[in-house]
Amino acid sequence: MSYFRDGQYRETLALIDSEMHEDDIKNLKFLSEPFIPKKLQKKFTSALELFEALEKSHQLSENKVEVLVELLHIIGRVDLAMKLLEDAHLLGHHVAHGKYVNPFYVLLFKLSEELNIQELQSLSFLYGKVPKRETIVFGIDLFSIMLQHVNLSPTKLNDLESYLANINRNDLVQEIRDFKGAHEYNIVYGDKNKDYECTIEETISSPVLNYNSNDTNATHHSDASVITSEEEFEVRPVPESQSSQSNQSHESQESQQSYRKEFLVYEDERREVGMENNLALSLNLKHFTQDPSSGPLSVNDILFEEELEDVTEYYRMKARPRGICLIIDNQRFTIDETDLEATHLGNRMGSEKDCEALKYTFEEKLHFQVDIRQNLKDFEIAAAVRDVSSLDHSQYDCFVCCILTHGGEGFVFGSNGRKYSIKEIINCFSAQKCPTLAGKPKLFFLQACRGKRHQAATVVEMDAPEMIPADEDLLPPEADFLLGYATVADAVSYRSRSTGTFYISELTKALNTLADKYDLLRILTRVNYEVSRLVYSEGQGEQRIVYKQIPAPQYTLRKVVKFL
Repeated sequence: MSYFRDGQYRETLALIDSEMHEDDIKNLKFLSEPFIPKKLQKKFTSALELFEALEKSHQLSENKVEVLVELLHIIGRVDLAMKLLEDAHLLGHHVAHGKYVNPFYVLLFKLSEELNIQELQSLSFLYGKVPKRETIVFGIDLFSIMLQHVNLSPTKLNDLESYLANINRNDLVQEIRDFKGAHEYNIVYGDKNKDYECTIEETISSPVLNYNSNDTNATHHSDASVITSEEEFEVRPVPESQSSQSNQSHESQESQQSYRKEFLVYEDERREVGMENNLALSLNLKHFTQDPSSGPLSVNDILFEEELEDVTEYYRMKARPRGICLIIDNQRFTIDETDLEATHLGNRMGSEKDCEALKYTFEEKLHFQVDIRQNLKDFEIAAAVRDVSSLDHSQYDCFVCCILTHGGEGFVFGSNGRKYSIKEIINCFSAQKCPTLAGKPKLFFLQACRGKRHQAATVVEMDAPEMIPADEDLLPPEADFLLGYATVADAVSYRSRSTGTFYISELTKALNTLADKYDLLRILTRVNYEVSRLVYSEGQGEQRIVYKQIPAPQYTLRKVVKFL
């Protein structure tokens, strides 16, 4: 019997395909190699083709979505996995992970995610057998070649271990050793003289997947809030989700044992925070132990069987300097009166306060190399981002770009009153155009209005000249980006001549005081809270009008960003 209503199965797969990034598809193809030979995968250009191949190999159907759910989960697209489960009416059911996808390929994928471009170049040199026609951008590119050469397999990990030790990645060496230790009793798949190959039937029955069943001491985290002073702020803890008990469905012989397993509940908490169409998304990870005999959780929860470190991996952040922080600060605007495409804009008095605050925060506190460019015309903005993206970032772990100017939805203004697309700026730092930043976090903080203008007061001004229609999502179709907007779509942002903008002022304060304690997304949640408390009012008495602002971060980050 199908989990889906008529036609919904194909619709859901099409939707997932439309939201898959290029890197997502590449990662899925790699993890699917035990199911679909690499030779067949070469002609695949979309996720739909991969889904069709999974169907033909009997790994995907209307009543069998577990393999795809696990694949999506491993590559970090939990949002799409949840969508698939929701449409299949399985949301809240027990979904075991580590059961379907070959653990050897999962290991290689995790190693790949940890390697930067310079380390990959060193590994390629040490391996010495990479064909000249091949381009190594990600770890899985190199591992695929080693697999083809039969120099890498579950029983041939010593060379890779040696290469990683040579480049001082002892943390990854330990990952391999942990894998060996966990699978020291694993079976040889097929003839030991043949290439490694594993089908789904083998994966399900193989003892290689019988993970340690001993009790695990859960580490409990009380991360309900990043607010540090209860005397100054009213803090309401996030309520705990409660699981419901039901009869246990048929389990494998191993899961009938009396041991307890460790789980993570992903609670997707969305709260409206003061402006229409703006949601503050908080992913709260509740850590607890669950007896297998207790049955599935409540329908609002989704259960993933996975160790904590698998979902709390951190981006590498050890380089000094951490990376380049480009600050574009447009304060003064002058236009050519004969230029029909230029917009008359007022000077942004007070922006120098933002620029100074950002320089102090990223240079002194967070250890970035700061590059300040001021009063750039539209074509000069284009040249500046191209220049920085063409640099060699292999020694760095991160990139930051702060843009302070007038703007609208989907664009910022040059100092000559001409528009320049935000998407063009961001695309300069894609993995294709800036390969030395591939796999590293790229953070953009945009202090500019995104639309609707209010009447300006004497001291507080707006950064938008007119109402701008909403543009499409500006996030690039790949991972590792964050866009920190000062405000939600179609809304203004506020700036004080004496203290700078609401957003940058609170952002720098939060980073200065919290970066050594909390990760970036938690800090941005704190910034949302602080900015939302600020008000700008006009008039008095019954004529008084109050305006508020709320920032709106968007991201495709796959790991946690913690600067210190």
